[in-house]
Amino acid sequence: RNGIPSLPKLLNQVRVETAKTLLKMPGKSVSEVAYEVGFSEPKYFIQVFREMEGCTPGEFREQP
Repeated sequence: RNGIPSLPKLLNQVRVETAKTLLKMPGKSVSEVAYEVGFSEPKYFIQVFREMEGCTPGEFREQP
């Protein structure tokens, strides 16, 4: 489809970008971030995050 991402994929991209900001804030668990950006299942959030970023949200948080 002309290289245009689907709406769910675009939505997940926005959610992951927002999550990256939240993950760098102290005091929020990965599950809290998942719910805050609109995922109903933290496990699915972790899966989507890993596919898009190449690491888990926890690993991302540990990066400098």
